[in-house]
Amino acid sequence: MRLLNTTSLELKDFIGSNIPPYVILSHTWSDEEVLFDDIQKGTAALKKGHAKLKGCCQKGAEDGFDWAWIDTCCIDKSSSAELSEAINSMYEWYKKSTICYAYLQDVSTNALSSSNPSFTRPQDFSKSRWFTRGWTLQELVASKVVEFYTAEWVEIGTKRSLLTQLSAITGIPPHILRGGSPSTCNIAERMSWASKRQTSREEDLAYCLLGLFNVNMPMLYGEGKKAFYRLQEQIMNQEEDYSIFAWSLQYDCGPSLTGLLASSPVEFSKTAPSGLQLPTLQHLLFPKAPGEASDAFNNQLLAPHIWGHNPWGPDKLTQINMRDFYATGSWYRVLHDKEYESLNTHIPHQHLSASGTTPSQDQAPWKPPQLTSRGLRVSLPIRKPNDPTLPSVAWIYCKFGLEARLLCILLQHLSPSSQLLGRHSASWLISVDASIIKEFVLTELYLH
Repeated sequence: MRLLNTTSLELKDFIGSNIPPYVILSHTWSDEEVLFDDIQKGTAALKKGHAKLKGCCQKGAEDGFDWAWIDTCCIDKSSSAELSEAINSMYEWYKKSTICYAYLQDVSTNALSSSNPSFTRPQDFSKSRWFTRGWTLQELVASKVVEFYTAEWVEIGTKRSLLTQLSAITGIPPHILRGGSPSTCNIAERMSWASKRQTSREEDLAYCLLGLFNVNMPMLYGEGKKAFYRLQEQIMNQEEDYSIFAWSLQYDCGPSLTGLLASSPVEFSKTAPSGLQLPTLQHLLFPKAPGEASDAFNNQLLAPHIWGHNPWGPDKLTQINMRDFYATGSWYRVLHDKEYESLNTHIPHQHLSASGTTPSQDQAPWKPPQLTSRGLRVSLPIRKPNDPTLPSVAWIYCKFGLEARLLCILLQHLSPSSQLLGRHSASWLISVDASIIKEFVLTELYLH
């Protein structure tokens, strides 16, 4: 680990147990940052970013520290090996720091309320660019002590004193900001913290999340979205948590098929974009069904020969309207928002066992997800329709709250002759009443 002396502004390498106490800077990059070469060549003072670097070191020295770590100058980015090691180690470096200075360069003391010297009102700093960047997420979570400063190095508050505001701004639960392990939250919830954040390089949307999931992987700049797919594959190798499949596209893709993995953290956003209308199940399955056939469709959709169960009885089918069907707490419901925090910790096969529906010998055994040459092999409880043109309902998680429901996605074969399945209507998640849990059959699947 390379540290910057807070007095001489010189760099020095430390290894293992010889690393001294240090402060660390969390900030957003701007023009003319001081880089490793600038320190080596003695040209740091010529850069605009020198004032920020000097301010961090002065603050560290005032607090009694001889050493500071700043990502702009403490990493030799011309070395791909060093850069990869630094990115894989960064979460631990922030975690082991004594104090993290969060420098909000776009928040000025002069713009804050002079009648409130503590500057703790969220509207004073909540719009800072710092809250929109990917790398600052893990820096906030990992660091034990975070002090927030304005552009003039005036303290706004601390991670502890601003806990309520920070949780509201970032979506991170208070217990995590108090120092709780991110692993106590399911994968989808952790992904949702990054859903509104951005990075300059597409690959960094994956690399900046390594620490939150306690995974390591090599850096391959130039791979684009593949980096986020690789991240999810690494996560699945370590955690059997099916909330990783509980994402949705941020646009209406209709009944088209996609892969099982998300392409970006934005797809774990808890709310659908404004303007994206909540569809009925009729729209998901038959988007081109003629309006005059809606009654016939309702009867067909709810008929036992398709879904295997009709809670109302055949004499009531013609009285059911699809929109009312979803509005009144039905067996099947299309979800608009995603309440990841309400998902319990059971993966489906654990809950199947607890409910007395352990798979029989003629059913597929439960196997954790595995990447194969055929696609992603995964065992999921499936509720198949008798009509092969309709997608199957795959149960991925249990949802508990005011209602006990099963969180599901729709799956369908890529073609009639293909054994490979894709995600059907990936703009939406489906919830199913838990009382029909015994109608799901554990099935081994290969997914695109």
